[in-house]
Amino acid sequence: LAIVSANPDAGKTFVAIHLAESAAALDEKDALIDADLRDPAVHERLGVVRAPGLSAVLQGADVTNSLQRNESSPFLRILPSGAPVGDPSGVLGARAFRQVLDGLRAVRLVVVDTPPGALFADAMAVASQCDATVFVLDMKTSRKRAVRATIESLERGGANIVGIVVNRAATPRSTS
Repeated sequence: LAIVSANPDAGKTFVAIHLAESAAALDEKDALIDADLRDPAVHERLGVVRAPGLSAVLQGADVTNSLQRNESSPFLRILPSGAPVGDPSGVLGARAFRQVLDGLRAVRLVVVDTPPGALFADAMAVASQCDATVFVLDMKTSRKRAVRATIESLERGGANIVGIVVNRAATPRSTS
């Protein structure tokens, strides 16, 4: 399940982490991959080391040996971004990322945090290789044109958008 937004700071990392933690709370083995190789945040938010991680696995390291445990849940494994790479779009769009996903068939759910889709092709490359995509929309910072263009690019690329998470939406005031 790829988590994609059009712009930075829309909340996709927050959604990815909490979705993975919620699934793990159901005693299901799941994994969280930080595929934002440009500005990774999962390792900091969950208190794991950044490397080894996805970049090492994309270069041939074993995925199961690179997974890290989450102290708060015995069922959640984390694959942080790893060391920086020169061409994130190239390594994520290659067959190697699909092999990473295939190497995680033993887990029930794989949640993949991506970079902003309107800025980088990385998100499209990842989402097209995942079974499903959730789009994260921030009502305060997302721009209609960028959102529309990102969703159209995802659809053209073969991503299966199954839902939208809306962040920072104004709540109606009660009249009672």
